[in-house]
Amino acid sequence: MQAPHYLEIVNPDQAPVLSEDPSLTVETLPADAWLNIVLNLESPVMADLNVRRAFQLALDHEPVMQASVGEGFYELTPTLLPGAPIWDSQAGAERYNQYDPEQAEQLLLDAGYDGTPLRFMTTQEIPQEYNATVVIKQQLEAVGFLVELQVYDGATLSDLRNDPAVWEAYTATASFRPDPVLRNLTCSATGSWCTPEKDELLADLQSEAEYESRFPIWEDVQTAFYEEVPRFKIGSIKRIHPRNANLQGIGPTEIQPDFSNAWFSE
Repeated sequence: MQAPHYLEIVNPDQAPVLSEDPSLTVETLPADAWLNIVLNLESPVMADLNVRRAFQLALDHEPVMQASVGEGFYELTPTLLPGAPIWDSQAGAERYNQYDPEQAEQLLLDAGYDGTPLRFMTTQEIPQEYNATVVIKQQLEAVGFLVELQVYDGATLSDLRNDPAVWEAYTATASFRPDPVLRNLTCSATGSWCTPEKDELLADLQSEAEYESRFPIWEDVQTAFYEEVPRFKIGSIKRIHPRNANLQGIGPTEIQPDFSNAWFSE
């Protein structure tokens, strides 16, 4: 069978097999997306910041990313714009991946959490997200949460996330964005992270033209992301880039591959 010229989406666990084919070149690209958990802040349970912080402290990101994409295909870093180095920031790092199950249990007690099930949506159509969710469920239950895993097809999950009455969390993949204004963290985004301070920062980010002025605003947004816990970044994801070994000159691939100057070598 003739080898493909180009494969755009490949699961990391297929990399070893593809790498054995001498007609293919298989590269691991720098991280440009991230696995995250979206929270529903309109849910009575998730509206409590102590509950969200207990959730945050219950998570050990390493085994989640291992289950999701495997060794060598992720990075644990707080930046919300992987793949855009000029926006890389450590803002909020003190609350990123600070696994502390004992403190998580205490925060749940402080919040008066009564065992209300967290309805956690996922889909097996995206194995990376489903596998991560199974590990996340185990970690949450270890600190006292009751998790009701709800597995849907992708289309149903997309519909249900628009109804804040039926879910508390779901796992998703945030794709590459070259500029922070393209990362939708507005009040209208799924999950309803709505605060005047954060929305004012986003408005300032939109109106400012100079990078030197915009970067500290973006760092304030990222800090608020980790302080207010509207969702969780678990880890940045590296993509697999298999192509015919003779295919050269492919342009940037973060959004979509550019073949305008591509050619086949002898």
